[in-house]
Amino acid sequence: DPPAVVISSGRNAFSMARSTLSSGGIWHWMFSRMRTISIDRDGGNDLAAMRESVRLLEEGSALVLFPEGSRSPDGTIQPAKRGVGLLASMAKVPIIPARIFGSYEAWGRGMSIPKFFSRIHVAFAAPLLPEEYLARCDGSNRHQFIVNLVMERISQIESSYIFR
Repeated sequence: DPPAVVISSGRNAFSMARSTLSSGGIWHWMFSRMRTISIDRDGGNDLAAMRESVRLLEEGSALVLFPEGSRSPDGTIQPAKRGVGLLASMAKVPIIPARIFGSYEAWGRGMSIPKFFSRIHVAFAAPLLPEEYLARCDGSNRHQFIVNLVMERISQIESSYIFR
């Protein structure tokens, strides 16, 4: 999924992935060449990965994040984690919601190999600007509010809608 979003965006973006995904073999080789920030989700808060992500965003780099944190078990949108809201409120950068269509059918969770020549489509919504998402929430629920707003925008994206 990260390569699909990066290629569709036209930006040379970084992406974030769970550290256990790059622990060995071909995945380690691939992630090390894809500008991936490895995050230890199982050990609690990975402050080094978060600091690196904020630094990259503040420098103007693009960062591909998946708010749900993992692939969907059935292809439907899943509840999001608060990490996107945390990073957005720290870096104060635009968020461009994206939705991938066909990914589950091409290589769904539990499939050992992908269905080659499957059609995958990435669609983008209009950017959420910092002044839009920060002005509408207070400090106590800021991260969750931002995540909810992002997920609402993602759920509204239709496969025929592409914003660039």
